[in-house]
Amino acid sequence: MIKRIAFVVVAALLTSTLVAAPAQAQTLVTCASQITLVEFSPGLTNTAQTVDVSIAGIFSCIVVEGGPPFEVAELDTTVEDVPALSCFTLLTGEEDATTLDWDDGEDSSHVEFALEAVVLAGTTVLNISGFVDDGVFEGADVQIDVEAVAPVTECLSQDGVTDAVGLGEMALIDLP
Repeated sequence: MIKRIAFVVVAALLTSTLVAAPAQAQTLVTCASQITLVEFSPGLTNTAQTVDVSIAGIFSCIVVEGGPPFEVAELDTTVEDVPALSCFTLLTGEEDATTLDWDDGEDSSHVEFALEAVVLAGTTVLNISGFVDDGVFEGADVQIDVEAVAPVTECLSQDGVTDAVGLGEMALIDLP
């Protein structure tokens, strides 16, 4: 009888501990880009200048759990007037907003994000991190990473690097 009471007390304590444990972040959607195009206007050269950065990508996605069955997401955004960008730049924290369009006609609108970029000898690594403020997956954090490559010799040309093509990954994460 004492063993049974002890077991019930231990089970009750474990259950209350499990219920009270903090919730873990849950990945809602993971995606890989089919292709991502990064455009610079004016083109990047070895001299730092103010540039518009456009990012367009189509992502094949897997809904991990509990979401609608989206398969494709499209990102098309431009961050205007990015200061001091060149072929050899580290950029942090340029803020903007965009929309993720899903293949069923729905969208995750007003995705607030910060853009970080490393441009080194023709390779552009972009990191976009933010959150969905409205629409599908409202409240989820968004993380997009893109690596795009252009010939380094374009940095020395008059027009500079005007575009780079690469691949990317995207995740939407629901934080507790």
